[in-house]
Amino acid sequence: MGQTDRIRVLTTLDRVRTIALPKEVPVSTQAETINMRTDADRKRRLQLAADLTHESLTSFVLSAADERAERVISDSRTTTLPGAFFDAFFDSMAPEPTAALTGAARRLGRTVSRDR
Repeated sequence: MGQTDRIRVLTTLDRVRTIALPKEVPVSTQAETINMRTDADRKRRLQLAADLTHESLTSFVLSAADERAERVISDSRTTTLPGAFFDAFFDSMAPEPTAALTGAARRLGRTVSRDR
């Protein structure tokens, strides 16, 4: 399986499991331009925050936007299920693990985990 095909199972609460299917976003090395308009109060607040972090206004705004974009993208690729439903779903995929599946799980212990 390729890196984008792996299923990561993360326990978010005692009775809730999460399945996340990561996808890579292509990164371009070519510089692009984003033009924005804002009101004076927002620009002053953003400039103050940029100054406090010793960043340019552009760097600060892009960093904040990038962090939010990562959260939105991550959230769109995650499905949270109640624990009982997750267990039934997970069990239906491979009720009796084969030797190959058990061996693969042992080698890739961090890729798929299951909490009970």
